[in-house]
Amino acid sequence: MSDLSSVSIPESLRELINAQLMDDETIQWIDQPIRIFFSFDDILVMFFAAFTGAFLLPFLLFFLNGNAEWFLQNMLLETLCASFVIAISCTFSVLRAANKNVKQIAYVITDFRAMIVYGKARVITATSFYLTELSYLSCVPSANGTGHIFFRPLGGWQKHGFVHIRNVVKVERMLQELKRTKSPEQG
Repeated sequence: MSDLSSVSIPESLRELINAQLMDDETIQWIDQPIRIFFSFDDILVMFFAAFTGAFLLPFLLFFLNGNAEWFLQNMLLETLCASFVIAISCTFSVLRAANKNVKQIAYVITDFRAMIVYGKARVITATSFYLTELSYLSCVPSANGTGHIFFRPLGGWQKHGFVHIRNVVKVERMLQELKRTKSPEQG
């Protein structure tokens, strides 16, 4: 087994990974997804979607009840303020939830397989894909060097992958090389 002490991941994930490793298996690469940072445009879209929904719902209810005139005279400012608060809350809740889940995922490449380890509370999920059984491998890089690697096992239809990782091209090359060296033709 490899020493995971130099990797900055939570202790609970370290234990899960160590428990998944076979005796003769060594870790070649390990990382967690990078924290998701939304662009200003993404945040604006989330905010205005939440604001519009929160703002239009009271209008719809009052229009359906026939009290639109009273509503426009008495409740417009309160509805605008409440919609603003709801939109801010929804936007930050989405951002927080997206980044909280990142801490509970680890991606591992060993000399035999690629693993996705997800641990939350007492629920542990470790999905392994033997390198010799990967029929599809695709790299989706971003301009900043981060990106995604997707793969599919032989006979499978569903893609799996490492999402939001650093140095995606380097990791993809390593995975391709390990896959090539472990193929039956190479011995």
